[in-house]
Amino acid sequence: MTNRVEIKGGNWPEEKINLSIRQTPKEGESFSSYLVRTARANYVSYLDIRKYARPDKTNRKYVASTSCFMNQVDWQPQSFNVHKMGAVLGLDMVTIECMTFTPVMDKYSSNWKQDTMRATLSLCKEIVRDRRRLCPECVSELGYFKLIWQVREINLCKKHLTPLISECTQCGKKINYVFEEMWDLECPHCRMPLKNEGNGNEDIDYHNELKKYKRWKFLLSPTQETIPTIKGLNFEQSLACILLYHSQATDRWEGYKAVSYLGRDTAKGLASLIRNPKSTTANKSKINLQQILKVTRKSGIELEELYNIKVPDQYVDSFLLTHMKLDNNEDICGPCLAPWCESYQSSDTIEELYNTSVGKKIRKKNIIHKKLFGCTKCFMRYGRNGDSEWTEIDGKIGVIWSEIKPCIEQGLTTSAILKKTGIHDIFLDVYIGYMIQHKLIDIDIIGFVEPVVYPKNLVELFKKLKIRNFSNICTVPFYHSVLKKCKYTLGEDRIEVFYYAADKELNYKQLFENWDNTMDKSKKVELLTSQIEHVIESLTCEDEISIDKVASLAGCAKTTIMDRGFSKIIKEKKEKYKQHMLTKEKSHLEKMFLSYKENILLNNELLHVQRTVTHLNRSHQYLKRYHGELLIRIQLDSEIIKSQQKLEILKRLEREISRVVASIYLSRQKLTIQNVANEIGIRYHSTVLGSQINKMIRTEIKKARE
Repeated sequence: MTNRVEIKGGNWPEEKINLSIRQTPKEGESFSSYLVRTARANYVSYLDIRKYARPDKTNRKYVASTSCFMNQVDWQPQSFNVHKMGAVLGLDMVTIECMTFTPVMDKYSSNWKQDTMRATLSLCKEIVRDRRRLCPECVSELGYFKLIWQVREINLCKKHLTPLISECTQCGKKINYVFEEMWDLECPHCRMPLKNEGNGNEDIDYHNELKKYKRWKFLLSPTQETIPTIKGLNFEQSLACILLYHSQATDRWEGYKAVSYLGRDTAKGLASLIRNPKSTTANKSKINLQQILKVTRKSGIELEELYNIKVPDQYVDSFLLTHMKLDNNEDICGPCLAPWCESYQSSDTIEELYNTSVGKKIRKKNIIHKKLFGCTKCFMRYGRNGDSEWTEIDGKIGVIWSEIKPCIEQGLTTSAILKKTGIHDIFLDVYIGYMIQHKLIDIDIIGFVEPVVYPKNLVELFKKLKIRNFSNICTVPFYHSVLKKCKYTLGEDRIEVFYYAADKELNYKQLFENWDNTMDKSKKVELLTSQIEHVIESLTCEDEISIDKVASLAGCAKTTIMDRGFSKIIKEKKEKYKQHMLTKEKSHLEKMFLSYKENILLNNELLHVQRTVTHLNRSHQYLKRYHGELLIRIQLDSEIIKSQQKLEILKRLEREISRVVASIYLSRQKLTIQNVANEIGIRYHSTVLGSQINKMIRTEIKKARE
């Protein structure tokens, strides 16, 4: 009986498949192996079962190439209808998924079915999908193919201690992932028996191979409990906490250096995932299988031990306490995030810092902050990060509350704290001085003696030292100079110096008042603008002007002049200076031309334009561009002088022609134009005035004949 089923791409017959023999799944068997084994026992093709359980939304091309997708049933169960497949095979959905790599994806993503592409891409890097890997002895003994053999890093059979094969030893071609004669152990290409010719005893670390088996057995096991959530975090956030905690990553490390087992960008993405899973950075840095395996391989810890690590609450607080999601408005400030502060989770004591209130911008962790705020009680600085989250920008809260304070309460020495936390010794002294000043630790534990006499001139002293706040001392060159200056005034102990540097009155003036007596930005801009204008006005049209010259005279940068809109004014001044210089040059060139013209007229010579231009020591193009009137005047004078000389020459020739014609006529010689010209001694054909001379001779000959 054949039914007609409406499917996208055409009507396709759906055959009812009745499997009288239903096999029992064996331990570690892959679903593709079980599918072919069941079809073989019922004397049907596995392709018929595969086509029957195709997805509802399929097409003719997909159905025609079903055999090409048989390997996907092991690592991508969503490529077929699991419910329809289970009805045919008599298996439930959980049993089918246990024969695939689904439990592996469940170990690092709780919602991988909503983001299948990301989860499967991570898995596919760790498994072999284009060929079948097997141990011939195990297949002969057990009668099925194990799923764990497809893991890329597993190269050895655990039972026989022989290498797994994936290619035919005779023809060298790879073994197909699924084919009808799988249990015959014959190559589908050359029909030669598949066997392992290696002895399995050369250059193989058996202990390492067994660790790989144990690691993947945990990943493939569906009975393992998932990670318990931490302080209300979801599965991915809890796993990110474990990875960062085991890699010794803290919030102060983020963005600066690599942690023990993870890269800088990876640690930054996982930290963003913990703080705000919906942020842009967190969406790009979802946890993948490679990160988990990388941590276990480098640290040498088992996966089961990694998943059972208990993360202290204070470590989680170091990420959660310093960030809070707010609106995108920069003027809106959030609460204080320091747990020891009197105004914790309150915004009553939050004020804008003086520097940003007067228009200055502060760069911190590659972010330019236009607005920064601070707490008037604990003096922590707050702003917004790249995801517009309200955060403590200096990273001090996590270090003080979650790292240094627990170590001091345990009675660890400063050297032990340095070794455990990896904090620089200068930073440690600064933080300890701050904690003593704000009474966060017992001074008896740290061995600090509180001074009997407290200095009264701390503000004036630190102004002389030019210290803005206690964290600025952390630069090494400045640190040594500060200690040297404070040796006799504040004490020789550097913790005592930083204890005074954390004074509340001092910190308030440093953060919220005009500490350096700096001028308001608007007033400073007005003063600088007036100064630049005065410099420009003082330069007359006879003075050469440029942006560099104005900047040097005004004592500012070139960019300041260009940003303030003075470029146009300087350009106009430059044009005036240029016109002044051209006018001055024109008068000089005119004087040179007049003197040259007088000499030409005295010598009764022609005035040539090119010779005149050469005499002026300028090019023809230069005069045409900048002194066009002078060039036109030279050309006109040259034409006038030429025409005057022509008239004089013609008058002289006319008198000479009259005399010669009369002489020839009286001597009874032949009166022709050529004879007259020869007698005068001119060749009228080759002269410029040849036509006029010819006309004059004809006229005189005509008069003589009359």
